[in-house]
Amino acid sequence: MKKLHPTQQKLLELLRKNIEDPLTIRELQEELDISSTSVVAHHINQLEKKGYLKRDPNNSSNYQILSDSPEKLITYLNLYRLAHCGPEGSILDGDPEERIPISSRIVTFPVKEAFMVKAKGDSM
Repeated sequence: MKKLHPTQQKLLELLRKNIEDPLTIRELQEELDISSTSVVAHHINQLEKKGYLKRDPNNSSNYQILSDSPEKLITYLNLYRLAHCGPEGSILDGDPEERIPISSRIVTFPVKEAFMVKAKGDSM
């Protein structure tokens, strides 16, 4: 587990406490009594790099705190067999065909919920 800077610990607690109504960068700056918003942004980026925080790249107020332990940098996703899409589609079942290593940072939701499937059909 990567050690957090004291400011990062305070920031993580603030983010956790305000998850329902996220604070702006400026509000975080004021709460933490930090000199500039760029320092807040730096600490947020560090929390993300260390695996404690996952942000939606398209919406800065959409983030997830990844409990008290960081996510691993590489995760293995289950790859299931071919699913036929459309009116004559099939439902996934059975065991995964393979486990594919990917960077945890590219998944914008908890990686424990992720999986892969090969898809074929007209509805895609």
